[in-house]
Amino acid sequence: MESLTATFFLRRETSADLLFRRPAEAPPHVDIVNVYRPEPEHEGIVVNQVLPLGAGILWLQPSIGPGTARKLALEHGLELIEGIDIVDAVRQLTG
Repeated sequence: MESLTATFFLRRETSADLLFRRPAEAPPHVDIVNVYRPEPEHEGIVVNQVLPLGAGILWLQPSIGPGTARKLALEHGLELIEGIDIVDAVRQLTG
């Protein structure tokens, strides 16, 4: 699976956008890994991306079941956010 980086940016003070781009290289550290992938992929995402990047937050997009992610978050000391779309959260914070 190809990796994409999502970046939030504000367009004026009334709108938040999400930009997806292919990173030239992995960032040295991230705070949040946002997941919108099927549950069977969650373990690989945590092991191969979340932990190596030192992320402390695993954010599941709505409609993604938290079963495996909840177990992985507990095992690895991660915060788990679920039930709210990350774009909606940014808009609430900036709106």
